[in-house]
Amino acid sequence: MSFLRFLSDRFAPSTLLAGSLLLTALPGLALPVTPENLGLGLREIVTDYHGKPEAQAQAGRPSRQLLSEIEERRGVTDDEGRVLVEIYLSGKTPLSEFKRILQKLGVEVTAEVPTYARGVLSAYLPLARAVEVARLPGVSSVILSLKPFTNVGTVPPQGASVLKTDLVNGTNCSGFCGAGITVGVLSDSYASATTPPTAADDVASFDLPRAPNNPLNTQSVVVIQDSGTSDEGRGMLQIVHDLAPKAKLCFATANGGQPNFASNILRLADLALGCAASVIVDDIIYLAEPFFSDGIVAQAADTVAGRGIPYFSSAGNRESQRGYLSDVRLIDDAAGRALQGNGENINFALIPIASSAGGFHNFNAGAGTPAVSQTLRFSATGASLFFQWDNPFSLGRVDTDFDLFLFSADGQTLVKSSTGNNLPGGGTDQPIENFNASGLSTALDYQLVITRKATAAPTATKVRYVGFSGVLVREFFSNNTPITFGHNSAAGAQGVAAYFFQTPNTPEGFNSPGPVTIYFDTAGNRLASPQLRLKPDIAAVDGVNTTFFPPGGDISQDPDSFPNFFGTSAAAPHAAGVAALVLEAGGGPGSVTPARLRQIFQSTAAVHDLNPDFVQSIVKSSSGRFSLGASAIQTSAVGDTISASLAVTDPNAFKVTYTGGVGLNQLTLNLASAGVVFDPAGFPFTVSPASTITAAQVTASLSANNTTLTLTFTAGAFTSGQTLIFGIDRDLVAAYGQTAANNGGNGADFIGGQVTGQGSTVVFIDSNGTNFTGRAANILGRGYAYLDGFGLIDALAAVGALP
Repeated sequence: MSFLRFLSDRFAPSTLLAGSLLLTALPGLALPVTPENLGLGLREIVTDYHGKPEAQAQAGRPSRQLLSEIEERRGVTDDEGRVLVEIYLSGKTPLSEFKRILQKLGVEVTAEVPTYARGVLSAYLPLARAVEVARLPGVSSVILSLKPFTNVGTVPPQGASVLKTDLVNGTNCSGFCGAGITVGVLSDSYASATTPPTAADDVASFDLPRAPNNPLNTQSVVVIQDSGTSDEGRGMLQIVHDLAPKAKLCFATANGGQPNFASNILRLADLALGCAASVIVDDIIYLAEPFFSDGIVAQAADTVAGRGIPYFSSAGNRESQRGYLSDVRLIDDAAGRALQGNGENINFALIPIASSAGGFHNFNAGAGTPAVSQTLRFSATGASLFFQWDNPFSLGRVDTDFDLFLFSADGQTLVKSSTGNNLPGGGTDQPIENFNASGLSTALDYQLVITRKATAAPTATKVRYVGFSGVLVREFFSNNTPITFGHNSAAGAQGVAAYFFQTPNTPEGFNSPGPVTIYFDTAGNRLASPQLRLKPDIAAVDGVNTTFFPPGGDISQDPDSFPNFFGTSAAAPHAAGVAALVLEAGGGPGSVTPARLRQIFQSTAAVHDLNPDFVQSIVKSSSGRFSLGASAIQTSAVGDTISASLAVTDPNAFKVTYTGGVGLNQLTLNLASAGVVFDPAGFPFTVSPASTITAAQVTASLSANNTTLTLTFTAGAFTSGQTLIFGIDRDLVAAYGQTAANNGGNGADFIGGQVTGQGSTVVFIDSNGTNFTGRAANILGRGYAYLDGFGLIDALAAVGALP
């Protein structure tokens, strides 16, 4: 893959510094020692390049085999076989002099941000020069630059009626349509497609502005920098144009590494480059962005927000079971290894003592035997896992070094490890480890072990990882584990969650939940009090039509044949389009500050569920031997909405607790009013090991249409203080989106009537034969919720909130 480059002076790879060494391996010569300050897989790539004859093609270029390894690691190469890297500077060499040195080594610098840490460059690096570059005095570390993730006219604006922008626009744009406002979009690419519909076709069909006969907007899209990928950015521009058809549009790629992304944010705000954006939006996340501090892209977002430009970013499409967050809980090396055969099947002999000298992380937050392994599954071969801890990036302050080990389910095979030197002064100076799922089975479980190298007291207090493209946490997880991270969580940015436009009372189950906690300032100083940020900030719609994106992405729920653009990648440009209308209504660019716009969006958002993935029914009675307030039966359910998650097979999904004077004989749960059915084929009724009522004490039966589950208890079993915990699969009925794969309906919120507006009924019969009836309900209101922020924005109410 090649990118347009704005620093394009090229120097031939054969132009070398006087006295420099050609480090390509030759017969009879010792291989160079690969420096430990090459990170995120670059050290392994360079080692293979020098150590495996088959890894080199002609003229020192990487072979197809090595290019495949680079691709598996999500690396990027140019047409000359050079690898895209991020070079973090030490400050020992003036930047201008350092760039001249790189140029003479055949390194092409494509972006620079001298204000982040001690300076960082994006560059294309010949692998033959990697060792030499890593050892330059001006270099702190050289990190593999990873491909970013997107949070994935003729076409009708389907989001307009939900967000009420059609009412703000008025008939024939007689109201506010974004006139005088400029919206800048960052994504992968804009106009790389050569097969119809192209960008030119979108202009001709009025799905984008510029056509001379366009009745609303003849301004061309200003392209600051493009790239050759999927044109997802053009789909985003179509969405903005749908809502704000008179707004000027700009585009810049977010590809090319984090420094290039950050630079392009600033370029979109630059009047001299022809854009001068009033609003900026992106749908990108770099996998190595910091979890616990503001990285280079987050700082760029804060910079433009500080100039009065609202910034929006997709919150992410990874639900809570795609990651893990915990306090650091270490047990010493000897105690960890002693667990073999005593709760753990891990073959600890496969873990070097040097990697575990500082101990093992204990996944068990409760009492009992420590657990130093966690069960994971990789549902796709392209999956990857990124692990961090709360040390600052690239400022010489990393003082804790964790390693990762992935074992087979039987604990006897070490299948993956990540053991880089993370410390400054020879290592990467970055608190991050990672691995991908290449070579792993998607049908098997694996066990993750986290170790610490040094024995000195660590300053790190938190560990966290996020999985991408198919990592499933199957043990020690929570339905509200924070997942969203990176620049969408910058203080000046608004992270945007998604709602499907056809079900605007139901947030997408794949939304990456918050909140986010920041532990360091931009200088790497630990904050006296960590900063809690309520992310995501807001929500907008997804699932709308575009002319082309994603290819083949049409759904059966709408009557047309256009592709439907899903994900927070589609929600973010909707929010930016609404922001353009509010700015126009407020008086033009800069008339509403980013902070005020956030407050307006949050205070005028729709009523929503304040406790996502949870629903409960509390039944009380004053009849018979019960007294009001003294006797209560509480039924609750947890679970998110993703079919691939453990919500389908979670034996802890339902919990029934009881306090009262007599026992319970029967419980009946009827889901019909909620538009949900039970699906025992997906996962049968199963009593949890955590339940005090055992499987032998309860009999389950289903109605013929699977809408009603009846549980009958052994006489005298379910008395005051007892708890029943169980699971069973659920699906939405066909009228509410059930598919042939039965992949909807496991969210607890559906039981509370999130789709139909009427919750499920719960009926209990006590040992006296008395019936008690209740209804499951969600907690609705205004305020923050971890899944969708402050809720779905309302353009009409937002404009109405202006003075």
